[in-house]
Amino acid sequence: MQTCRMRIKDWCARFRTWQQTPMQYSLQNQEKHHCANCGHDFTGNYCPYCSQKAGVGRITWTSMWQGIMVLWGMESRSLPYSLVQLFGRPGYFIREYISGHRQVSYPPVSLLVIMGVVVNLIRWAFPFVAQEMEPTTFGVELLDRVFLWMHDHIEWNMLLWSLMFVFPTWVMFRKAPAYPAHTLPEGFFIQVFLSVIGVLSLLFTDRISMIISAFYGIETYRQLFGYGLWGTLWRLTIVTICAFTFVLIVLLSIVIGEAAAGQT
Repeated sequence: MQTCRMRIKDWCARFRTWQQTPMQYSLQNQEKHHCANCGHDFTGNYCPYCSQKAGVGRITWTSMWQGIMVLWGMESRSLPYSLVQLFGRPGYFIREYISGHRQVSYPPVSLLVIMGVVVNLIRWAFPFVAQEMEPTTFGVELLDRVFLWMHDHIEWNMLLWSLMFVFPTWVMFRKAPAYPAHTLPEGFFIQVFLSVIGVLSLLFTDRISMIISAFYGIETYRQLFGYGLWGTLWRLTIVTICAFTFVLIVLLSIVIGEAAAGQT
């Protein structure tokens, strides 16, 4: 029993170390190459004259497969790498991305769109995987059309909702110890990454999806900004209240506007 406890403790310590360790780059490829594009000899991973990648030559089955994988970001394993990092160390990974460590990270907006397509396909092909939510209706034509569109485009729905958090997050976390004075554009990409997690959580039931989103929201903010659990919780609660209030004001404005238009 003691040995098992020690192993778990050691694993947790190594996992925390992994979470806080940024991406490590190996030494550049020092082999000599002949560029098939411009004909120059060079060392390294890319030709300094035309920028073609080392090793590119005649078309083979391998190179054809690699070309297909480029579409999904799999040629450098950046898409799988980004997902592993996002779910294993979300706040640290996002902090690295917005501070400039982007080479091996998949573009977040593209990642969101691809994951939205994948989730939609899974939910369509396997309807038993998660309960399909019916689109919200209010009896107001404009609102109903908006919510129907959001129901059919879950990735953009999640992103639009997350955007409501950008400004209040900037206000409440601008003096954070681990990443102070983050900008509003950086706040946008923080929410895009959180939207990816939210979209993938829709593969589960509503209750589990809410738990996953809440857990990763809190953990992401805690890791990214460096506050303790309590400091993160009360600030994030205020951010959430502000976001809900803004959405409610927008919805009420649309309803009042539609009602006024109907009376004229």
